[in-house]
Amino acid sequence: MIEKRIMYIEVYEDLKKIIKDEILKENEKLMTEEELCKNYKVSRITIRRALKELEEEGLIFKIRGKGTFVSPKIIEQNRTELSGFYDEIKKIGKNPSSKIISFNKIICDEYLSKKMNKSKNEKIYEIIWIRYIDDDPVIYEKIYLPEKRFLGLEKFISENINLYDILRKKFFFKPTKGKENFLSCPLNKEERRILNGKNNSLGMKIEKILLEKDVVIEYTLSIVRGDRFRYKIEYNL
Repeated sequence: MIEKRIMYIEVYEDLKKIIKDEILKENEKLMTEEELCKNYKVSRITIRRALKELEEEGLIFKIRGKGTFVSPKIIEQNRTELSGFYDEIKKIGKNPSSKIISFNKIICDEYLSKKMNKSKNEKIYEIIWIRYIDDDPVIYEKIYLPEKRFLGLEKFISENINLYDILRKKFFFKPTKGKENFLSCPLNKEERRILNGKNNSLGMKIEKILLEKDVVIEYTLSIVRGDRFRYKIEYNL
């Protein structure tokens, strides 16, 4: 029993190091269980236990009938400061991009009126886009901004923009307060289609509200792929 425990740990640690050191790249296929057994000279039970640990850590994933693959890296975001998607993704050496589904000027309805503390029929900019990391869709996002605060925003909207750069430089946007609500949720059929999710894929619904001097300036609703992001919150006590 002790011998099997040691062999399982050794296999697990070795495979984990190979993945962490990027000897096996993202989405690259691992050897079959039979090949791993021969390579490590251990039983299939030992290999399966090691693979199960790696899968539970999100380092590998299985596709029925095709094999086991290295998972894309999980992106860790620090939610204690305001930073844009582009900045965060570029920090880890990956390529961020966006595809705008729609950019419209809409009338504030009852839902947005409550969320943004605006009067009904006030004009609101609505941006709906998909965020990508290395061409992999990871976030489906709807952003709402009051027209009167960002009058003329349509002149600056294009694909692959850094939205906060534009809001800061062109409109002197200086949020003084913000809050976010996180809710784990299954991706619905449309969200799975947009984000290349699998059946029963879990996502994270994030509601963000930013204020300038107690006035709501931005309301954003994001659906984030749960297999690609981990959020970190730090406290100064």
